[in-house]
Amino acid sequence: MDLRPEPLPPPVSQERQEQLGRQIGRIAELARDAARPDRLKVPDITREELAEIVRRIMQADPELQDATAEEIVDAALSYRPIAL
Repeated sequence: MDLRPEPLPPPVSQERQEQLGRQIGRIAELARDAARPDRLKVPDITREELAEIVRRIMQADPELQDATAEEIVDAALSYRPIAL
């Protein structure tokens, strides 16, 4: 039996479905991030270990190819919080 349009839910456009899909994906990503355990703190990590970590990140993100791993690590190690 075919129903009249009145008792049926309103149609959802393809654009709206895609928008909802993106929002669901963002929520799923936030849930994954929230479910992760706290990051492990490595005592006495060396400059060489940090440089290797940065190299691996740079391989994953080509936009970071402008700086050397050592330059990025040196900048990170030189950071000092600013007292407010």
